[in-house]
Amino acid sequence: MPEARNNTGSAEGADHFEFVGDRLKMTYTAVVRTTAGPQEQLVVDYPDLGEPRTFTGEDIDKVLRGVGSLLTVNLEAAPDAETLALTLLLPTVHLGKGLEQAFATVAILTTIRSGFVPTPPEGPRQTYRVVPLLGKAKPNPF
Repeated sequence: MPEARNNTGSAEGADHFEFVGDRLKMTYTAVVRTTAGPQEQLVVDYPDLGEPRTFTGEDIDKVLRGVGSLLTVNLEAAPDAETLALTLLLPTVHLGKGLEQAFATVAILTTIRSGFVPTPPEGPRQTYRVVPLLGKAKPNPF
């Protein structure tokens, strides 16, 4: 499936999104202008990490599926420790004649236990925390 300019594949689709959930705020823009050229941008504000983090281009793992787009970034990674990843489930949003559309979705915070220990602990290597999000879709402001 060819990748479109936004996740709807049309100029009528939203390509700027704002999300709010329990201790989590995010902004995703399908195309922003950077020194490296036009790229996607995801800004994550999660208080456990301190300052908001900005991810662009290849820092964002994007998978398009029938359920929408899955956007994944690594929030924290430490050798021989745990990795904290965030996956956002982004539905396709058609704005129609409106300038803004509200919707609900989820983010999944995944803690991945490292495999660099001589004897891995028993149990799952990944644990999940699902964060319900309220989203707003808008046209790209850039």
